[in-house]
Amino acid sequence: AHLLQERAAQHPERPWMKQREPGHGPWRTVTYGQALRSAESIAQWLLDQGLGAQDSVLVLSANSIEHALLTLGCYTAGVPIAPISPATSLLSTDHARLRHCAAVVRPKVVFAQQGAPFAKALAVLRAGAPGLVVVTVDGAGDGGSDGGSEGAVALSTLLATQPTADVARARDALGPASVAKVLFTSGSTGMPKGVPQTFGMMSATIAGQEGLRAEPPEPGVVPQSLEWMPWSHISAGNIGFNGVLWNGGTVHLCEGKPIPGQFETTIKNLYEVSPTVFGSAPIAFGMLADAMERDPALRRSFFRNLRYMGYGGATLSNDVYARLQALAIAETGHRIPLTTMYGATETQGITVTHWATDTSSSPMP
Repeated sequence: AHLLQERAAQHPERPWMKQREPGHGPWRTVTYGQALRSAESIAQWLLDQGLGAQDSVLVLSANSIEHALLTLGCYTAGVPIAPISPATSLLSTDHARLRHCAAVVRPKVVFAQQGAPFAKALAVLRAGAPGLVVVTVDGAGDGGSDGGSEGAVALSTLLATQPTADVARARDALGPASVAKVLFTSGSTGMPKGVPQTFGMMSATIAGQEGLRAEPPEPGVVPQSLEWMPWSHISAGNIGFNGVLWNGGTVHLCEGKPIPGQFETTIKNLYEVSPTVFGSAPIAFGMLADAMERDPALRRSFFRNLRYMGYGGATLSNDVYARLQALAIAETGHRIPLTTMYGATETQGITVTHWATDTSSSPMP
């Protein structure tokens, strides 16, 4: 929350986050200054509802500018936010995991991008907590947007709230032990486990990354990123999200996914966005190599600002690794570091072991 203040003061007009309009339309932009103003308005609304450090805001929907602003508002007010995978609400037939997550964090507010797709999930949550306040971008809840008991508060109401001195006091009260969010494990060994994430943990991740940095930042260069990974996980939700704030960068939200039929959206974005760092699942790198081998213009755009690539969740084949390095050498004249990361939700990803390899499967010496 304090970092947002600093960056907004340093470069208020710099783009912080971009997201395309529906149908692969033009980029919609929020600047650092706008993000700070929105965060303080949302924080004031949360404080007006009586929420504090012992409460929580549950988020059902995927990455979006609105989701991001709500996150910053919760940070600022000191109200823990708990983003969960949209599949928990959209694909489940019994909503057992949704009810479990809600029982763990006991939210007083729940957010969804739109009411209609999440109507069943919202009804389940309201049945378990009749006083639950639903916030959606379109103002629709599980019973419509007619203002009745089953409707929702439009996010615009939160954004129109005038901040008072209470916001500054809430922000000043934050410390390393203050809980910023609760992230849930995958649930591969039972029901998902809620893991509190403190501001101290988040700050330590940034400090750890800076401690490993050998080269000074390039003056005048604004780091660019293209993000599809969900904020309900550590990698994008903490390391990526907070890292963009620290570096004063610009994140482009990507609606593509590393699966056939949807990765094409990522390819389209990569013609316009030249990321500083690119992370994805191993299967995506195979599809990306296929596309760059066919199109030098895509290869040129992808490697223009790239410092390193990262993957996780599965093993990257040596064949794809070799093809990526061949493309990197052809475009830049040198190899590009390709990293991977494994860990639990509790670990934050700041413990790093490094060894140079010629393939993606070389054993550790």
